[in-house]
Amino acid sequence: MTIKKFLPVLLIIVGLFGLIPYNAQNDKKEITIQTLSQTHVNYKDVETYTQFIEQLSSEAQETEKQRRLSNTKIELEKIAKAKAEEEKKVAEAKKAEEAKKAQQAEEERIAKEIAEEEARVAQEVAAASEPANTQPVVTEVVQQAAPVQARTDGFNFNGRHFDIAWFSGSGQVPADSYIYRWSTDPSHYLVEMMGAAGGVIRELHVGSQIVIDGQRYTIFHMQSGVANDENAYYNMKDVGAALTFQTCDYQIGANGRYNLTIWYANPS
Repeated sequence: MTIKKFLPVLLIIVGLFGLIPYNAQNDKKEITIQTLSQTHVNYKDVETYTQFIEQLSSEAQETEKQRRLSNTKIELEKIAKAKAEEEKKVAEAKKAEEAKKAQQAEEERIAKEIAEEEARVAQEVAAASEPANTQPVVTEVVQQAAPVQARTDGFNFNGRHFDIAWFSGSGQVPADSYIYRWSTDPSHYLVEMMGAAGGVIRELHVGSQIVIDGQRYTIFHMQSGVANDENAYYNMKDVGAALTFQTCDYQIGANGRYNLTIWYANPS
């Protein structure tokens, strides 16, 4: 017999032989019976309370389990977020490094092109038969000889003749024997500095005359060191010349492109 089952019997024995005298009155017997009955009730309460505690313990364990699972989930989410942020930082750093390397490579390429161009120009200057300080004399002779130029078709100045070709404006002007008329604006001409005309076009200055397809023009304005950007064309058109032509300088501008020299002319 377990202690729980033996407990009521033990209480009855104690009540009969220990707590209540043999010659007790009837009211004491009733009290004893009530006490025993109350003891039984208390025993039931203890058992119920024990079950209640066990139930609470089970619920508490389940709650604790859920709490731990929730905390674990939160920690995992934090770890995943931190990992994603770290990967993002690494990717951004890698991208920045690649951009830096690309920029350095581009700067080195431009510097190399400039060095090659300067070397080529130096060779051309060394091979030239006329000193640079004779240019004004040549210009004066051109002004005297312009009315008797043998050819009037194409682009003519200082006794020189260049055929005219069309250029769409896409890509680079070819370095050949032509002067190019821009198809977007037929009143504007492009002279490639490395072409045949590019080596002598700088003979022209304010007051020089040119003949294009039979029409004589006189240069009234000239600009050098013009930034080669989207504003160059609009600024050029604001001058209001009937005819314009341009070539590249040998200097690189702040935007990484060769600056421009532009001539402005009106019919003579």
